[in-house]
Amino acid sequence: MNPIETAFFTIHLLCEGVYEVIAKPGQGAWSNAGIIDLGGKTLIFDTMSTPSAGYELRTQAERLTGNTKMEVINSHFHGDHMFGNQAFEGFPIYSTAITKQWIKEKNDVEDLDLEREEMKAYLHGIEQRIAQEADPVLIESLTLQMEEMTLILHDISRLKLFLPDRIFDTEHVFNGYLREAVICCHGGGHSPSDSYLYLPQDSVLFAGDLITRKLHVPIYDPVSYLALIEEIGDLKVETYVPGHGDSGGRELLDSMKGYLTMLLERAQKAHDRGIPMETFVKDFVHPPEYAEWLGIHGIQGNLRKVYECTSIIRTEMNP
Repeated sequence: MNPIETAFFTIHLLCEGVYEVIAKPGQGAWSNAGIIDLGGKTLIFDTMSTPSAGYELRTQAERLTGNTKMEVINSHFHGDHMFGNQAFEGFPIYSTAITKQWIKEKNDVEDLDLEREEMKAYLHGIEQRIAQEADPVLIESLTLQMEEMTLILHDISRLKLFLPDRIFDTEHVFNGYLREAVICCHGGGHSPSDSYLYLPQDSVLFAGDLITRKLHVPIYDPVSYLALIEEIGDLKVETYVPGHGDSGGRELLDSMKGYLTMLLERAQKAHDRGIPMETFVKDFVHPPEYAEWLGIHGIQGNLRKVYECTSIIRTEMNP
């Protein structure tokens, strides 16, 4: 099957009945999704960042599978993965209890006018940063952030927050006559609760933001994050679909593992030498393999987070 191009994303066939939906940068989808024909019903992994992208995702899923019955997964609470939920009104949406709680607490818009004004101010701030920035990688990161946030702002007047209504603990199995799909969550790394979807018969894994391509994805808990990556590494997987960027093979997983390991080792050495956090961040020598990775906070945001977490661990071990 040739790739399907839409205004928001590109759809690729991974194997019979399994499709990756890869967001086009700056076009209103922001994060990747998955369409899985279970047989008689369709499973949707994440719903993208705007209602507009979500409705297009549903249209394409119905066209590709012919199924009118769907089930939806929210991998974690970030809006770029679930603001399209309303396009799947009437279908069950699965997540962990923590993800549901954080969606409600972090993404509920109580005052639309205030939210709109705050977003405009945020975008103005990004414009100012771009005008003052000299680093081409950071300029690209900020530009993409501004484009995506502008499209969320454009859609915000019709945005409705649809919360997950099917809660699972650590695993849930979806069964159809074509295949089995397993949603797993054994903690949080990028967020307080990160789920991934594993298709054992197809050797495909939809990773959410646990795996991304060349992106300084924000870290919530680096130790738990690394454990989750190692857990995923024990599975039989040939194709990893990341939360952002193109899919790939084992190299994507190894890249994420190497990145987290490097951050933890550098932070630990800084603590061992008594180096303060800001000195650690300021004097950090950027490994060349991460020089072109995107992210509006660069590697510095994750350096601070990992340093803080390492400090807490040391305190707990040596009260």
